[in-house]
Amino acid sequence: MTQTVDRLISEGLVTLQEAAKAVRVNVSTRTLSDWCSIGVRGIVLESMLVGSRRHTSVAALKRFLAAAS
Repeated sequence: MTQTVDRLISEGLVTLQEAAKAVRVNVSTRTLSDWCSIGVRGIVLESMLVGSRRHTSVAALKRFLAAAS
């Protein structure tokens, strides 16, 4: 496994919707999906596919938001 996958698993995987609720960010799941694939100003939200659903961790979303702001 890659370093990103190992980190996400150790931090606890959550769906994109669950991650947004956990950090109280009012964005759509589509926006979070875009942050995973396209990013913002060269910063991409760490994520992985589990089956057909994209997952991240609350810690990864917090890191992304801090770096993107």
